[in-house]
Amino acid sequence: ANQWNYCAVIGIAAPYDNTIITLTSLDDGGYSDSVMLQAGQSYHFRSARSGTLAGVKVISNGKPFTMFQGNENVFIPHDCPSGDQIFEQATPVSQWGQKHIVVPPLHQIGGERVLVTALENDCQVTLDGIHIDTLSRGRTTEVEISSNQAHMLETTSPAYVGMYFKGGSCSGGIGDPSSVTIPPIEQGINYIRFLAKNSGQTHNHYINIATWSSDTVSMFLDGSSIAHHFVTLDSTFSYARLTIDSGYHTMSCSNGRFIAILYGLGNGTYESYATVAGMSTSIVSRL
Repeated sequence: ANQWNYCAVIGIAAPYDNTIITLTSLDDGGYSDSVMLQAGQSYHFRSARSGTLAGVKVISNGKPFTMFQGNENVFIPHDCPSGDQIFEQATPVSQWGQKHIVVPPLHQIGGERVLVTALENDCQVTLDGIHIDTLSRGRTTEVEISSNQAHMLETTSPAYVGMYFKGGSCSGGIGDPSSVTIPPIEQGINYIRFLAKNSGQTHNHYINIATWSSDTVSMFLDGSSIAHHFVTLDSTFSYARLTIDSGYHTMSCSNGRFIAILYGLGNGTYESYATVAGMSTSIVSRL
């Protein structure tokens, strides 16, 4: 969603000299742009006003780079009168997967927006077993999910899934626009140490966890079992949504793997943050 003539943006940084970055639009008659970066240099690419960069292909000449994506000031949904900047580190397509457990944040009301971007043509997208769209390579679909439970989003080929928090004016005054990658369950990990840090306006911190139901008995937060917090999603997976204190925390699963999303919501202050607390970076798919 985009409103009031703000731009979608991509930021790229190179750790090595002579890194050539090429950005290509999927649309017929679209743009293609290349730039050479030296070590430590960055490149900032903006869309047209009120435009989008969804589906833009970004590659290098074989050298590694890092990329961030977002919007200068987005309204979620587009008619909600409270906006904010959103930025998220982009996930390489090699880490995309096909099975995503989408756990909405606690306390926000009215549901959240989820965007799905396909890596290959004829990508079938289902939500809780119901077909919602068929995507071509690089194309994106948007779906609104209910906020009172988790959802299983599956695709027939690797895809990127991101969740977008609504503006505070449309969520009972709790939080504001924020974006976060939803890692595929294939990228689960067994241990993570993370920090929940207070800001001037965000003092309420939460963590969402998804794992195999058989592994919930092995789930620990700061050395204490959290098995009793899990709710069954389907015959295979379970999830939990926990309130946590500020400070450093550890989470572990001694006999399995999990996915975790850390986030904070301001109460009446129209602020939020969201980030992946832990995921693997295994190669799941190839371009």
